[in-house]
Amino acid sequence: MGSSSHNKYSRASHATSQVTTNYWTTSWTTSAVTTVWRQTSYDTSWSTQESVMTSTQTEVMTQRETEVSFLTQYMTRITF
Repeated sequence: MGSSSHNKYSRASHATSQVTTNYWTTSWTTSAVTTVWRQTSYDTSWSTQESVMTSTQTEVMTQRETEVSFLTQYMTRITF
């Protein structure tokens, strides 16, 4: 699965749609994962959070990154 090398939200200095787009385009190359990603509306929520990053946003980013990690492991299991 081609989602192992992806941008880390926690490294971003601010949450912009550009960062979201880069994460989206470079991380999810499997259509099944893309479908789940869209259903969770993470892409929508990130694109609307274009304000300066706060500590709360950083925590949310870390949590979502963890959730995506679990999703990746799950998709890997059912794919292979």
